[in-house]
Order: sequence, then structure tokens, then C-alpha cells
Amino acid sequence: MPLHPNVLWAQTKEKVVLTVDCPNVSDVSVDVQPESVQFSGSADGKEYAFTLPLYGKIVTERSQWGTARNFKMSLAKETEERWPALMKDKAKAPWIKCDWDRWVDTDEEEGGWALDDMDMGDMGGMMGGM
Repeated sequence: MPLHPNVLWAQTKEKVVLTVDCPNVSDVSVDVQPESVQFSGSADGKEYAFTLPLYGKIVTERSQWGTARNFKMSLAKETEERWPALMKDKAKAPWIKCDWDRWVDTDEEEGGWALDDMDMGDMGGMMGGM
């Protein structure tokens, strides 16, 4: 049975960013749907996987993902709004944590952070809608 990697998340009104803390991940498979994200990959001889039923809908065509040091995803929200939780059922999973380094408070959101801040240098041409 695959392990759950640690996942860090942050958001603005426009997008959710997930960082899968799994250095040197390979054999990555990602399935981004309007209401869920599936990830699987292997690192250091171990298999990792998760499925996230998202709180709100995303636009797969405007979402991106790729590997730098860790695997990262930028998921474009369908509606510009803050989500009260990452997952639809608002469940708390011990392997999902807030990415406080990327978190932007609502009063500071005008500038926000750009996708370029994500250090997704080796995206390998992976884009949403594949």
C-alpha cells in the first residue's frame, strides 16, 4: 500500500498551491480534475500516493504542475474566493499542512505571490489538461 507524502498547501483567491514533500520523486502520475487531484510517484524505493477531493472547483486548463526539488502544483480556482479548507469534507489529514512560507493573508493578497515564486524550474512541459 502506498504511503501518503507530506503535502503543504497555501492559497490566494485565484489559486491553490500544493507542494508534495517528496524529494527526488520519479514515475510521477498526476490526474487533475475540476473537483479532485490524484498523485502517485516513487522515491527512495517507496511508493507514494494520494487523492484529494477539493473544497471548490479548479480550472484544469489553467493549472500547472512539475518537479523541482519537490513536486509542486498550482491549481487555478474556478471562482475567485478563499476556501475555508483544502478538502471538500473539511477533514484534517495528518499528512496535509499549511505552507506558512507561501500563505498570503487576505489583507495582503493584492500582491500575492506569483507562479515564478514556486521554483518550478524543471516542469518538463507538464501543464494542466494533459
